[in-house]
Amino acid sequence: MSQSQLKKNETGWAFRRPFLLAFRQDLNNLAQIFLSQKFIKIMKKHFVRLLLVLALGSIGWAQAQDVKIGLTFSPTISFIQASSEGPLEVSSAGAALRFNFGPVFDFNIKDDKYFFSTGLIYVTKRANLEFSSQLGTGELNYNLQYLQIPLTMKLYTNEIISGGRIFFQLGPALELKIAEKDKTEDSDDPIDFTVIDAPIILAAGMEFDLGENKLFGSIGYQRGLINAYDRDKDNPDDDDLRVTNQLVTFTAGFVF
Repeated sequence: MSQSQLKKNETGWAFRRPFLLAFRQDLNNLAQIFLSQKFIKIMKKHFVRLLLVLALGSIGWAQAQDVKIGLTFSPTISFIQASSEGPLEVSSAGAALRFNFGPVFDFNIKDDKYFFSTGLIYVTKRANLEFSSQLGTGELNYNLQYLQIPLTMKLYTNEIISGGRIFFQLGPALELKIAEKDKTEDSDDPIDFTVIDAPIILAAGMEFDLGENKLFGSIGYQRGLINAYDRDKDNPDDDDLRVTNQLVTFTAGFVF
């Protein structure tokens, strides 16, 4: 490479470097804003309203499209999986009965057998955590509420009986925590759960054709993919604790 080319490259880098540094600083500032507690509170306040507007608008739009609109209700068994790599021993302290409900939208992709299934589901969970250390033992109990948006695929078989088809559902979901309540008696050291959760959904069920409408039921399992424990960044020991939410669902639904 000639001296003139080297000088040209050095000049170009010297010219671009301030802009790259400024751009990186802007990205850092945006990340700090998005991760700030103030921004999260604003999002939680307006996110519910936005989802309701989108859901109502989707219903009107879906009526003119090849989309199945339904309502679901699910009694569930809610429990957690807990682990710690530190000196604190943790485990699940049992399961609890909870429920989910909300509208669902199934978009026909191909041949009335392959559907993209989503919706806006109100989900309740229970987190019972048992711990022990050199200082003693204890238990923490929390009621959690989320708004869930499934992003799943639903696959149907041919009719196995008159008007009846089996279906399988698989895919992730995004959840926004809208409420958290500490139900622990005499809790001196409460913990927090993350605003966002992301489970994987696996379900199988059967749909029955009632003419213009359909009735369906399914059994499913939802397993959290991320750590739902909101660790204290100022406490390095918190890095050792991991909690994932899990649900067994028994769903009944009606398609319009």
